[in-house]
This record gives sequence, structure tokens and C-alpha cells, in this order.
Amino acid sequence: TFVLLVQFASALSDLEEQSRRTGALPAHVPLRALFVQPRRLVEIVVDFGAICASFLAAYLVQVGGYGTAYQRGVFLAALPILLATRYLFFVAFAVYRRVWRYAGLRDAAALAAATFLSAPIALFLLTLTWDLNDFPASVFLVDALVCLVLVGSARLVLRVLPELAARRGEM
Repeated sequence: TFVLLVQFASALSDLEEQSRRTGALPAHVPLRALFVQPRRLVEIVVDFGAICASFLAAYLVQVGGYGTAYQRGVFLAALPILLATRYLFFVAFAVYRRVWRYAGLRDAAALAAATFLSAPIALFLLTLTWDLNDFPASVFLVDALVCLVLVGSARLVLRVLPELAARRGEM
């Protein structure tokens, strides 16, 4: 996992350097939006925190505390799988292409679909490498619910803040 994070950071660094030299990123670079619209990078970081927090909260609720050493091991093995799966589904459902300031029901449905479809896929991928033993699979369902609330709330804040700032400016 650490190696993947280092490679991702290195790729972002290379893209930033290329952008600095040429003045713009090439059209074929899929992460171009991160540099053109820094808000996307903030969304990704906020989502990282929300995904980790929701999975931890779901785990703590479902095992009734810290759980056994084996359950903690499964949790730690599942977290990177869940993160990768959830991010892939967020990209596939265009969660990061949406302008959340103008979000509507269709945007909320895409977020819900990405969140709830990523959970069973992550669980399936986890079972390919780990025996769940006494780790409750229901953690993934509770996680999906909590994650939807957290990520949706973050997007709602992105929608409400400009309106509040505009009202404050009128006063």
C-alpha cells in the first residue's frame, strides 16, 4: 500500500512539473482536473477521510469495540481494498466530474450507487485474499450507509457555503 501511495505521489509530482514547464497539462492526462480545479483534490482528500472514518465507525459498531486481533487484521487488510474500490466506483460514476454547488437528485443517486455498489465488490475482493472467520461482513453495509452520509454531507457543505457567503455579503 505504501509503495502505491509513493508511486501515486510521484506521478502527481511529475504531472505538476510537466504543467509548470509547458504551462498546461496535455489533454490526454486524466488527472488534469486536479491541477485545473484544485477543489477536486480537496474532494479526494475529504473523501479519503470520510471513507476511512466510515469504515472505522462501522467496524467499531459491528464488533462492539476493538474486536479480536484477527478482526483488526482483517480490518487493516480491508481498508486499502475498500479505498481503491470506492475511488474506482466514484470515478466510474463521475462523482468527481460533477459540480456539487449545483447538485441535484441525479448527482445524489450517482453517489449512492457508487457507494453501495463498491461495498460488495470490496468484500468479494477481500474474501479472495482473507478468510473472514469471525469478521462480520455486515461492516461493509454499515460502512456504505455511514460513508454515503459523510461524503454526501461534505458535498452538501460545498453547495451551501457559497449561498451562505452570498447572504453574508448582502447584509
